[in-house]
Amino acid sequence: MSENYKNAIARIMRNRDQAPIGAGILVGTRQVLTCAHVVNSAIGRRVEVADPPPADARIMLDFPLPAPGTFLPARVVKWEGPRADGGGDMAILALDSDPPPNAIPVPFSIPGDVWGHPFRTFGFPEHHLQGRDASGVLRGRNAIQRLMMEPTNSAQNFALPGFSGTGVWDEMLGALIGMIVLGEYGAQMSAFLIPADQLQAFWPPLRLAQKPSAPAPAAEFKYHVFISYTRADADWVETTLLTRLEQAGLRVFVEFRDIEPGASRVDEIQRAVIESAKTLVVLTPDYLRDEWTIFGNVMAKSLDPAARHRRLIPLMKRECEPPLYIAHLMPVDFTSPAREKIAWTQLLTALGVQTNHPTNEPTTPPSSWFLAHPYGMPPNFTGRAAERERLTNWLEGREPHASTAAQRATYQKVGQNKPALVIRALGGFGKSALTWHWLTHDVDARRWPHVVWWSFYETQASFGSFLVETLDYFFKKGLTVYTFQPTNQPTNQLTPRQQVQILLGILAQPGTLLILDGFERELRAYSGLSAAYQGDDPLPSDPQSAIRNPQSPIRNPQSQIYDRDCISPLAEHFLRSIASLPHLQSKVLLTTRLRPTPVEARGGILLTGCDELELTALHPDDAVAFFRAQGIRGTRAQIQTACAQYGNHPLSLRLLAGLILDDLQHPGDIEAAKQLDVTDDLRQRQHHVLETAYTTLDTVQQKLLSNIACFRGPVFHDAIQAITQIKTPAPPTVTKKPGFLSRLFGHPTEVKPEPSNLQPSTLTTDLRALISRGLLHHDRAKNTYDLHPIVRRYAYDRLTGDARTNAHAGLRDYFEAVPKPEKVGRLEDLEPLIELYHHMVRAGQFDEAQNFYRDRLSSPLYFQFGAYQTEIELLRALFPDGESQPPRLKDESDQAWTLNALANSYSLSGQPRQAVPLFERLNDILEKAEDKKNLAIGLGNLADDQRNIGALREAEGNHRRRIALCREIEDEFWEAIGHQELGRVLVYAGRWGEAEDELAKAFEIDAKRQDVQAQGLIWAYRALRALMLGRGDLTPAFVSRMPPSPYGERGSW
Repeated sequence: MSENYKNAIARIMRNRDQAPIGAGILVGTRQVLTCAHVVNSAIGRRVEVADPPPADARIMLDFPLPAPGTFLPARVVKWEGPRADGGGDMAILALDSDPPPNAIPVPFSIPGDVWGHPFRTFGFPEHHLQGRDASGVLRGRNAIQRLMMEPTNSAQNFALPGFSGTGVWDEMLGALIGMIVLGEYGAQMSAFLIPADQLQAFWPPLRLAQKPSAPAPAAEFKYHVFISYTRADADWVETTLLTRLEQAGLRVFVEFRDIEPGASRVDEIQRAVIESAKTLVVLTPDYLRDEWTIFGNVMAKSLDPAARHRRLIPLMKRECEPPLYIAHLMPVDFTSPAREKIAWTQLLTALGVQTNHPTNEPTTPPSSWFLAHPYGMPPNFTGRAAERERLTNWLEGREPHASTAAQRATYQKVGQNKPALVIRALGGFGKSALTWHWLTHDVDARRWPHVVWWSFYETQASFGSFLVETLDYFFKKGLTVYTFQPTNQPTNQLTPRQQVQILLGILAQPGTLLILDGFERELRAYSGLSAAYQGDDPLPSDPQSAIRNPQSPIRNPQSQIYDRDCISPLAEHFLRSIASLPHLQSKVLLTTRLRPTPVEARGGILLTGCDELELTALHPDDAVAFFRAQGIRGTRAQIQTACAQYGNHPLSLRLLAGLILDDLQHPGDIEAAKQLDVTDDLRQRQHHVLETAYTTLDTVQQKLLSNIACFRGPVFHDAIQAITQIKTPAPPTVTKKPGFLSRLFGHPTEVKPEPSNLQPSTLTTDLRALISRGLLHHDRAKNTYDLHPIVRRYAYDRLTGDARTNAHAGLRDYFEAVPKPEKVGRLEDLEPLIELYHHMVRAGQFDEAQNFYRDRLSSPLYFQFGAYQTEIELLRALFPDGESQPPRLKDESDQAWTLNALANSYSLSGQPRQAVPLFERLNDILEKAEDKKNLAIGLGNLADDQRNIGALREAEGNHRRRIALCREIEDEFWEAIGHQELGRVLVYAGRWGEAEDELAKAFEIDAKRQDVQAQGLIWAYRALRALMLGRGDLTPAFVSRMPPSPYGERGSW
């Protein structure tokens, strides 16, 4: 029985004495399914009461296997009380807090005919307070469609209080199929199973396991498959093989059951071959001796040679030499018990069944680790042995085993003096998958008791949040650094610089591993709202993006900003510190598309405390192992040849495997790969396999995938359900360039989609199709769906015009309904508002978005958090034509406000060159409107940034014009600031006398106004003048390093 299933079992306590009275099953992130009568018992009511419990009733429970004694309060959120006919009796509890990390919801399977299936269950009867296993056999359904159950023996009785509400595991199906409910309350109790179909009808969000599904046989066939075998193999064929095929939904012709008594055996075999889409030959020495002559003659008479090749599947059950007649066909190999799981997958795939691909068996991470954003591992991770060994050697501070020249070339010396490691690769090479697999399989929790996994791919996972939540984790574990930590001060009250210093102090101690996944999202190249749609090249819609070679330090020629610089000064300081500070005993691992510049010295050389692993293509043997785990048949040479066409690029191979498994003519056969166009170069071939995976979907599935791509991160099922209602017009007919489809049909493929909406009724089927193709990933633990960034960008780019606008408009409506935070305490609290703003902009509602930003986002971002880079990312979205053009807003006053807000954010984030042209356009609008006061302020802001880039003459002219305007409108406050800042500019220009004259004028006005603070600032500028006068070596480079004005005039208007 699955340990994951048992970890999801909750023990429900009676309120009055905290004694166990029943069980429940974790079915959502915080939702627990149980029986209504168990809830009645818990709160002290009679078990048969049908009315819902009081709204304030609380039920206490724990998860005794992963976290015994950690009691969690819960409340009833859905109820169907016990009915007189024995029906009903279901309830959903919502936990007030998260369950233990290892308590993971397990999906249910809807049972069909399960008569005689053995099952196991786990409950809490009297005298077994820590839990007890029980087993039995399933029977048929009763009048209210509940399954009857019989215990294996009296010692295994489950018709006892304490088993109600627990799950039932069908041993034959290998699945959770329902929940136990007791009936006939009193001396004589009996137990029934509420099947998963009734549970889902009660609570529709219930997760169902992806069930193998077989397509209906083509119209000319009556059966999916005919099995040809000998009597010596009858036991295995008629029990194991037949049962497995029929459970997969296949219609099977088998001799012992389907040949009519008295009929000619040869004629009936011929009928079976003709009426079956596939014929499965179970090859053993006995078969070749007893049956082959008859069968071979039948095949020769029944099918032409081409049909035999397409419809005959050899199954090698025991080693033997296949006849020449079928020796060229690749058999499904059942001879090795170790490969039996792969063989079943290959067989079902060959018969056209969409299977649940076998997933990696993960080790359960220790509860002491802080896995903030667990990675949803795609199925069948294979290989990467050399890379995993390299990671372990780095972690443990030892040299790798270099017994051969090849190994010595692969590895470089690593040691304890390298606390940082960068795993760098372009998109689709599996950086996150490799790191997660290594962490959960290779890292010794005894040596590394404190591990943090943080993913910057999550939309709310900024570096600031990483600091706060990581330090909270460490403080709870008792890891503190008295040198840095202020006494009794909560983490969120520490300054960000203090937080970094404390974290560095913790890393000076042994036993801590930090993993920062997707760190490119903290670099300028990938920091914008559009990062989720960004591939390895800049987005076409973002002319200011210039992503260079990951090793290149070349600057963006437009922005003069290093694409690989961190957007957060704190992140920059942290990385440079861990890569250069001596004696750090803990480790930090980053996965990223680009190498961050803080870990480099001049010339792009890594700092001494940092190592780098560049992830490249899969090894050919690993590619073969992956294809076989996916259920694809073929020789090693055939698979290696097919994979090499795509450079053994992991994402491309996953998409290729999905196409092969879904091929109509050769499902699961490597032969299907030959239909793909491989005439272009490697990059084009990798793009082509993604294009083919998309274009061979039906129209509804294409629409669904593209709409999911509109989300910037993982999405829950209810959000996907919401977007199925989005109305999207049919795109125009397109003629695609000739590819493998045109080769098959002899003409270019015309795509004429029907203008239909996504249908919720087919949503589950369509999601499964996208998952089986490798286009969509389903994280079962979190029940979220996500796309690889490369797939997201491709699918999103397929949405154009009205289709894209309508999709974002629908998502705008969805996020508008999401409850907004009552109190904003941290930047992440603004995430729902930012998502709403994002979809407003993408829907083309620029004016509404600007008003929303101004009312809801501007103040907390600017004043509360100083999140200037976030402001830049959000405000730039209002400039779809580029910042050289006005924002796409109707009202000039809104344009002016937006120009000012963006310019100020650039200036305050250390990007004055970006601010100057924006302030110039702002001032043009203000002058046109004859708004002299705000024009004076705008001229001052412009002059400040011109001074910071060394344009002293222009700065002087704007300050003088500003002073004249202030005199004209008789505004002494801003006039004094004008003289003061003009004096500062003249100091930098080396015009000492003129500088003193301007500072004196400012001092006179401030003295008259009795503004002591302003007078103090003027004395500071006079001190600067004296210092500069003594140095006599003013240079533009020195000027550019001068701090901006601290007076705080920005944004005043």
